[in-house]
Order: sequence, then C-alpha cells, then structure tokens
Amino acid sequence: MAKPSCKDSFKAAGLQVMFRQGYNGAGVRDIAAEAGAPHGSFTNRFRSKEAFALEVLDDYFGHTRRLVEEALGDHSISPRARLQRYLEIVTDRLAADGFMRGCLIGDFSLETPQISEPLRQRLAAIYAEWIKPFSACIAETQRAGEIDDQFAPDDLAEFLLASWEGAILRMKVERDPAPLLRFRRIAFATVFKESPMNADVQLPLVDVLDTQMACRSAGDADAPVVLFLHGNPTSSYIWRDILPAVARVGHCIAPDLVGYGQSGKPPIEYRFADHARYLDAFLDALGITSAYIVAQDWGTALAFDLAARRPEFVTGLAFMEFIRPMASWADFHQVEAARDTFRKFRTPGLGEEMILQGNAFVEKILPASIVRPLSEEEMNVYRAPFPTPESRIPTWRLPNELPIEGQPADVWQRLSAAHAALRASAYPKLLLAGDPGGLVSPDYTRAFSAGLHDCRLVLLGSGRHYLQEDHPDAIAREVIKEIEGIPARRASQSAMAA
Repeated sequence: MAKPSCKDSFKAAGLQVMFRQGYNGAGVRDIAAEAGAPHGSFTNRFRSKEAFALEVLDDYFGHTRRLVEEALGDHSISPRARLQRYLEIVTDRLAADGFMRGCLIGDFSLETPQISEPLRQRLAAIYAEWIKPFSACIAETQRAGEIDDQFAPDDLAEFLLASWEGAILRMKVERDPAPLLRFRRIAFATVFKESPMNADVQLPLVDVLDTQMACRSAGDADAPVVLFLHGNPTSSYIWRDILPAVARVGHCIAPDLVGYGQSGKPPIEYRFADHARYLDAFLDALGITSAYIVAQDWGTALAFDLAARRPEFVTGLAFMEFIRPMASWADFHQVEAARDTFRKFRTPGLGEEMILQGNAFVEKILPASIVRPLSEEEMNVYRAPFPTPESRIPTWRLPNELPIEGQPADVWQRLSAAHAALRASAYPKLLLAGDPGGLVSPDYTRAFSAGLHDCRLVLLGSGRHYLQEDHPDAIAREVIKEIEGIPARRASQSAMAA
C-alpha cells in the first residue's frame, strides 16, 4: 500500500482538528502539530488556511458521496428503504465517534459563510450536488407509490438534508443519538410516510371471465414478467414492499386472486380449480406467455399447478410457505394449536361460524402468523375485502381445500401431480424459509430443496407464515439475485449440453 503523501497527512490531521476546534479555532500550528510536521511544511504546500480548508472539504464530500452511493445505490431494497438506509449508515458512523463529531459540511456552514466567500461558494455547490441523488431516489419513491407526491422531489431532498444536518448539530450538543432517532422516526411517519395510496391504492381492473381482477404492477412494461401470487387471506398488498425493488429486473405483476383484495367476487365456489381457471384467464387477458413466478401459501399451489400444465411458461420459481399433499394432520403446520384450529375450520357448521361470522382468518390467523405487529392501517387494508359473512366465503373455502389425508380427492390428485412435475422440472428454483415457519419448518425445507433440481435454499431468520411482512427486503434481494443469475445458468447449461 502506498504511503500517504505529506499533503494527505496534513489534510487528515486538519480534518480531525477542525472537527474538534472548528474552522476558526483550528490554527495552522495546531494542524501541523496534529500531523507531526513542521509549521513550514504546511505553508510550503498550501497557500493559506482557507485554501487548505477547501481541499479538506472536497475530500470530506468525496467520502460523503461514497456513503450516499452505498445506501441509495442499493437497488435490492425499495427506494424509500434506501433513504432510511442512508440515515442508518450515518448514525452508525456518528455512534463510532461517541456522538461527539458531526458533519464537516454542516460545521463549515455555521462558521465560514460570513468570513470566506470561496468557502461559501463551495458549500453552495456541494449542497446543490448533494441533493441530486436524494432527489432522484425520492422521485423513484413517488413513482413507485411509496410516498405522497404532493411536494417536488428537489424540495423534499432539500428538506431531508437540511433537517438531518440540524439533528446532527443538536446531537453534538447533547452527545446523544436521541435527536437523530427522533428526526428519523418523525420524518418517516409524516413527510416520508408510506403513502396511504400505496397501502390502499385503487388498482386497475382486468376483465376476466364473468368478473374483473385487480392487478398491482411495477417496472418496465417491456421487461420480462415477474408474476407474484399471494395466498389466503391476503392480496397483492402483501407484495407492496417487494415489487418496487424487484421492478428493476422485470415487469412485476401481482394480481388479487378472484374473491380477494379488490378483485370481483363472482358467484362461484372458490375451490382451487376455480382459482386456477381465473388465473389462466387473467394471464390470457394480459397476454402473458412466460414469467418468473414468486409465490407464497396458495399462490405456490397455483404456481406448481401452472408449471405442471404449462412448463414452457415458467422461467424460474421463488416460493415460500408452500402447499403440498400431506399424508396426515401431523404433517400440517409447526404448531399443534394451529392444527386443532384448522380441523375446526373444516368441521361443518363450526368452520362457517369461525370464519364467515367471526372473520377468524383475517382477525386471528393473519396477525398470529407474522412476527412483527401489523399496524391498524395495515390490518384495515386486509379487512377491507371481507366486510360481510358472504364476502368471506373465499377465506373459508381454501382451508377446506388443503390436501390432507387424501381429501379433497380432486385437490389431492391435482397437487400430487403438480409436485411430481416440480421434482422433475429443470427451471431454477429459490426456496425461502422462516424459523420456525408455519406450514414448513427449516429442517423440512432443507430436505425438500435437496430433492429438487437447481434449487437454492435461503433461511430468512425469524418468521412464521406470511414472510413477506417480516422479510420484504431480504425476499426482494434474493429474488433479484435469482433473476439476474438466470442468463449465466442458461449459458452454463448450454455449454454442458454441447
């Protein structure tokens, strides 16, 4: 490694002195002493303290730009999460210094504009450059529907950085992270609050058979399709924090299954075969002939079945908490109490009372199957499609469709065939699992993935059934990695075949 030049040593020393004593309090002798060099060495290399400070400021801003790129350039997470990530990174850096040191740009902004025109002009140019990546990220956040678009991205970027600098100054006074944490908490609960439109957006509707199906989408419409399939009793809303990130590698399409979310509720039985039929019609209506599929819960059953019937459709599959034929009730779920509950769901009369009258799947099963607590706003989105007993028929039907002990016979046979096709398939697979999981345990997923061709297992950590609510960033990151790796896999397979 090259030895730092004398000039670089002076600048590193000057940075430390100016952090401790400020621009006005940092004398040339102090800087030379910190660098362990004669006073004359400084004057031989810098025309003045002002010229020296300009170089130190530029070096410091270069470091700041790298932190910005580290956070805002991480496209494995959503744009809004990138903004939060930047503040987290800076907070960690400040913590390493005991919250005694702040930001040199903010410190100079307080001291130098009145006494140095060159420093004032350079600070103005730095601020103008600094906001650009934040403005671009905020614009992306607004396009994704994550935050409200009432204010222009440039204005929000100016607000974010100016307010953050103020919080850092207060932190230095108190030598405590509270001002930083308070700003982050309030800013992302107000100005950068996840938009209600993102939580409850009016989705476009697609004419499908005798009804309409709602569809959430993100990304370039000309890109390869990434199809997201949810389960019971959720909707495409469960993918809300995953779609914006994955959109950089595909055209993300997440339908609300028939009877769920904002889709219509035609007078059907809502059996598994009905969902498969309506999904086929939805794909036909949009002209989707191939896709990478991401699925959970009953969405996995639909994905396995679709892949078995139309193997050419699937370019790859990511799945979690999946439905499978179970030889006995002992194979169902990780929690004995959950098995007892689902037996009751399948008991005539009692199941209808619990789900149709008591809305048990939404009010009990859903929140109990997520590690973090859902907010009231989030719960209200999940409640919205099921205001009446009649509207809850889809949520009652699917637990009665679970293929356990050979029943229902038609679902058992159809999903047994789908799983046989899954084991024989060659397309790349990603299996995501939580601990302890809900339908499948980490140990089960290890054994299951070992029996599949080209399947990568990722253990997400603490999670139950609705892993999208606990691990959206990790799921998005792993799906992106899989999709980006498909061309290399195909090239490798072609080379081996040749």
